[in-house]
Amino acid sequence: MRRQPAQPPEWHLPLERLEPLADGGGIRIRIGGRTLGTVDPGVPAVLALDVGLPVPPQVRPALERALAEWAACDDGLRLLARRPYSSAQLERALRLRHGADAAAVALARLRVYLDDGAFARSWAASRLRAGPRGATALTAGLRQAGVGHVDTAAAVDAALAEAGGELALCQTAARRWVARHGRPADRRAAARLWAHLARRGFGGEVISRTLASEGVGE
Repeated sequence: MRRQPAQPPEWHLPLERLEPLADGGGIRIRIGGRTLGTVDPGVPAVLALDVGLPVPPQVRPALERALAEWAACDDGLRLLARRPYSSAQLERALRLRHGADAAAVALARLRVYLDDGAFARSWAASRLRAGPRGATALTAGLRQAGVGHVDTAAAVDAALAEAGGELALCQTAARRWVARHGRPADRRAAARLWAHLARRGFGGEVISRTLASEGVGE
């Protein structure tokens, strides 16, 4: 859900303080004994904000936009510090918290920290470290994360190649299934193995080759 302020700004009260942040990157605004938020350094001058006077009604919408944009950028940096995000994932998260307009501004500013190709390669490699998966599963996961076709295809190909190829991964998944459930003794059991491999994202041709190589009847 979109994040809402604890209480609406008390616009009738005088602006108490325009406090520069320690790093000089922004100006913290205080009204009515509480911090309203932070804006870019140039915003107070552009909006002609004066300490000791209420914020003029005609500039309040612009100030609220500036506050939302700063909050979205700050939130985006915190999210990226925790884990990698694709551009689309970060945009969705910020849009839910701060609205579409502020999210768009934040995404443009944070673009330097985003690399969908690197995200896709890291994501695909991490999924294969967790267990064997096929190209279909990896592609679906990256597309769901909003990664484009080109970056997705390159990342999936690279991850599968580094892991020894899709056939080898499918064979590993099949052997693990057999170790848990025993070698299929009939076509019904073989069908269960086939379904298991399909759920792991392997295609029909790779599964057929795997079952043949493992001496399992389909």
